[in-house]
Order: sequence, then C-alpha cells, then structure tokens
Amino acid sequence: RLPDPTPADTHRLEALVAAARPAHMPYTVTVTAAERTSER
Repeated sequence: RLPDPTPADTHRLEALVAAARPAHMPYTVTVTAAERTSER
C-alpha cells in the first residue's frame, strides 16, 4: 500500500516480483492506496 500510487510504482513492483520469484509460480501484483490517517 502506498500513499499515492502511480503506474510507475506498479511497474517497479511487477519487475521486482518477476525477478525474485521461481519461474513456475504464477503471481498477481496489486498496488492499492493506503488509508490516510490524521496525525496529531
């Protein structure tokens, strides 16, 4: 989860997972926006 995800974030994470996983393992990358919390 990222505060303000962009398509570049998804691409970077996809490349990282593809490089680190075994070739026979399927995967799905999902980047979602983190919930904003108020700081006190």
